Amino acid sequence: MRESSSQKSCLYEFKAEALTTSSRPLWEAEIDWTHHQGLAELKVATAHGVSLEETLKSESRAEATGHMLRTLWSGKTKIIVQPSDIDVVGHRVVHGGLEFEQSTFVTPEVKAAISCPAELAPAHNPANLEGIVAIEQILGAVPQVAVSAKTWP
Repeated sequence: MRESSSQKSCLYEFKAEALTTSSRPLWEAEIDWTHHQGLAELKVATAHGVSLEETLKSESRAEATGHMLRTLWSGKTKIIVQPSDIDVVGHRVVHGGLEFEQSTFVTPEVKAAISCPAELAPAHNPANLEGIVAIEQILGAVPQVAVSAKTWP
């Protein structure tokens, strides 16, 4: 079984009165694990034209995800002051089973539902769960939303 080989992340600023899908991200990052075992290639770019490319020694996706997230509030790609500036995190989930066909807040029940149909999306759902757990570990109780691939823009 092959796992998803990359992770793409973006930070958006949304104002309630101007919520649109055409908004440009303030920060974009991608981690790619395909080229060398134990290494992750990280690329980060900000809306201000600042970019970063690194190759990380990484034994776990959570470790690489943590490093990637820290570029939001530190280093030359810093775009926010602190992690608590993040209000909500959304995850594109390929398959949420029959229970979750629409976007929903992540709860223990939602995580269980995502893990059950992992055989329906074996390249994606385990990685989706790893991302959810990594955010819990790094950002604490920030609300997370599982966004169905059917409703993803």
